[in-house]
Amino acid sequence: MDCYNKILSIVFYYAKNILLLLNIIVPIILIISLVFNLFLLVKDPEDKKLKKKVKNSFLSVLYFFFIPLFINALLALIDTNFNITSCLKNATKVSVTPTYKAISEQEKKSIIPDMSYYENGKSGYEKIADLAVALSPTASPEAHLREPNAYPWNKINDWRLFNFYDVMDATIGKYGDNNAYASCVQAAGGIIRATVDPDIAVGGPSSMLRYLQQNTDKWKLVKVVPGGTKFDSVCKPGDLLVTATKSGGHAMIYVGHKKTKSKFPNSDGNMFQAAYGGSGTYALYPSIDNVSSEGRTFSLFRPTGSGNFKHPFINIDKYVK
Repeated sequence: MDCYNKILSIVFYYAKNILLLLNIIVPIILIISLVFNLFLLVKDPEDKKLKKKVKNSFLSVLYFFFIPLFINALLALIDTNFNITSCLKNATKVSVTPTYKAISEQEKKSIIPDMSYYENGKSGYEKIADLAVALSPTASPEAHLREPNAYPWNKINDWRLFNFYDVMDATIGKYGDNNAYASCVQAAGGIIRATVDPDIAVGGPSSMLRYLQQNTDKWKLVKVVPGGTKFDSVCKPGDLLVTATKSGGHAMIYVGHKKTKSKFPNSDGNMFQAAYGGSGTYALYPSIDNVSSEGRTFSLFRPTGSGNFKHPFINIDKYVK
């Protein structure tokens, strides 16, 4: 079971709050009952019914405090596969409440996309790379910024991520999607939505790959890149690489070494990517890493600069100079 799921995040959030409420109310009721029965027993020590009530009240208090320990121990045994404990522990309202109110279908239909992103001497895919570099908080050999609880919906308080949050909120949260800041698909998807394709699917690697394959007017499959291929030899800045596997898959944007060095002179990075390994493991906010090749096979897509769009572009001029 993966917490990185809109419906599950809602379930875990409200389940967590219900359990917290019960943890407060139930002990109070049990302790009051125990104290009340003890008081009555002091007045009438020979009353067998009262003795039984006191015994049951005492056992109930013990059960209440020890049963959760037993349940937690049981969940810990299966948590490597299901992550239930971590999902409950880390559930927050940010995972269920979009930063922006989703726009209506009527509003979407009335908006004409600003195609100037394909003009003025810069192609659409170059804009992708420019924005990815502009929003990257770090680049190799620096490490990614991490979410301590491995919860991808959290905004960590680091000024280097503030512009990234702005764009993610406007491109992902604006449409009512579940905004995961440390998700590879949503980090890449937020950049794509802000530049060349506001409609791209961001639900996961499989949904993104399916969207790219189906929308041939917007995206061209350049080639399938087998594991071990040097990305620098086949990619152009702004190319989108996606793989979908049973274990979750991955999505990343090739930005190239030259564009990376324009912001990070000492970096050897060439690939914009974030990573989320599941609750309790790791959540890495986007960075530009040095990825020479991968052991997995990726599909390499490039925007065509055309197609019918339903959603508006956002203004990225304040981020990309």
